[in-house]
Amino acid sequence: MTVPNEDDLAAFIHPTKGFVDLTTDGILRAASTPAGKKAIKKNEPRLEYYLPRRKTGIRESSFGTDIRIKLLPFNKNFEERVTELRGLLRIQPGHMNEADCFEEKGDVSRVSAVIPVRGRPRHIAGQAAGSWLQLHRGLAMDAEALPLLAPWLIDSAVSSRGVLAAPTTPEWWHRTPRVPPRFAARFTPGVDVESAVALLIEAFELPWTADKQLLFYVLTEDTHYLERIRPLSVAVGDVQSLIGEAIKVSVDGIDEFTTPEMWSRIFVEYLRPRQDELWQQRADTAKGKRPFGNLDRDLGWLRERRTGKSYKEILDAWNSDHPDQDTLLRDATVGEAIHRLKAWMKPCF
Repeated sequence: MTVPNEDDLAAFIHPTKGFVDLTTDGILRAASTPAGKKAIKKNEPRLEYYLPRRKTGIRESSFGTDIRIKLLPFNKNFEERVTELRGLLRIQPGHMNEADCFEEKGDVSRVSAVIPVRGRPRHIAGQAAGSWLQLHRGLAMDAEALPLLAPWLIDSAVSSRGVLAAPTTPEWWHRTPRVPPRFAARFTPGVDVESAVALLIEAFELPWTADKQLLFYVLTEDTHYLERIRPLSVAVGDVQSLIGEAIKVSVDGIDEFTTPEMWSRIFVEYLRPRQDELWQQRADTAKGKRPFGNLDRDLGWLRERRTGKSYKEILDAWNSDHPDQDTLLRDATVGEAIHRLKAWMKPCF
């Protein structure tokens, strides 16, 4: 990098302190003038050196990833490749939705019967896709116990083995997906459909944790699975705390573009179901209610009590500041709240 002369950096000089300000504030200040805009353009390599985040745009961010995910149902380029992949896998439209996609008879000496889910088409398709995937993987790994499926699905799983390496397969499917090492365990080597999904993830810049949802979308054509893809990688586990079993959450991929909506989804989709499981172990009618009343209010009363105010003085001030409440509070309410807080402050031994 060449050493800049003073004229190159004149637009970045702080107006009152006199130093060259290459911080965000300094660059935004320079960008407010025509001369400053020219200086920014001329010094862009230097700015990227001092501010490396300038090299990456919104496309690489969690927000950009979220945009690409939400566009998948409308993305013709994506759908063309998925349709091409279904053709390579010999999966015909609607095959996974057939009510009789599970055979009930056959040679079970080498296969284990699968009980189909009788219910909504999504349940049938989901179970059929899972069994097809088990068969496809099993054939690739020479497994002994394989699921028992309808002939057309068995033919698809068997005939699609090694299809990505076939000379007639479009060239882009021949690529070896560049799966980051920490996600490598999510993809089984030698299983064509998993390698193909990894290529879809890489080509359309999707999260590597989208593998299962994409697998089932490819097999079932159900956009419900696309809608379940999330831009942030979330892992939920267990940890021991004072209360006993508690929830541990690891979130990967948060950056400056992560939105409150993405964070709220994590709570709704990952934490709330686990909380419901813990509530089931309690059988308590307090679920969903505040277990302590108005803690902020009670802490305020405790602070006032510590200054020497009487319960009546605290109560009169509260009722005066809250004339719209339905029922005026009593002295006893303040006393009960403060005694409850004092009980929480006592040591356990």
